[in-house]
Amino acid sequence: MAKKAIDILTGEDNDISIRFGDWNFGESDAQHVQHIGQAEKGNYAQNPTVGVGAMRFLNGNTTPDEIARNYRLELERDGYQVNSIKVKNQAISIDAERIR
Repeated sequence: MAKKAIDILTGEDNDISIRFGDWNFGESDAQHVQHIGQAEKGNYAQNPTVGVGAMRFLNGNTTPDEIARNYRLELERDGYQVNSIKVKNQAISIDAERIR
């Protein structure tokens, strides 16, 4: 198993979390998985092909299997081992761990 990622944390509103007057750093793998799902392709200038765009899929005519497939491909490409992805009733549950 790879070392856990440490990064600047964001709050529920995706704004930078501040603690004691400075950026809040912490374990960020769950946050990375969430951000990959929320991002549309093109959102990240340094890697424009990253992103699932889950809200677009959930609000469209995409099947749960297609959404799970897109998540799996993006997460594996970003160095995660995906153990399971469940899409049900507009909710997505992901069990994944960083392997590199």
